[in-house]
Amino acid sequence: MGFVAVACRFRECAIHDSASNRREANLRYVRDMLAQLKLVSNVQNNSLLGYLLEMARLEAEHQISLSTTRSEK
Repeated sequence: MGFVAVACRFRECAIHDSASNRREANLRYVRDMLAQLKLVSNVQNNSLLGYLLEMARLEAEHQISLSTTRSEK
């Protein structure tokens, strides 16, 4: 097996193994950006925008916990 074939095979394994890691990293990024958007927009929790941003952030956290639970099985 040549170097290119080994590199491709390794890359395929890395892509397959890291798909759930990428999803979790993306969800963490979204969660963090939603928290930042809430701060930047300077909204109160009782405003609709603040509520929607917080609900979206909580949903991202929920999805992270689900993906963590699935990966542990």
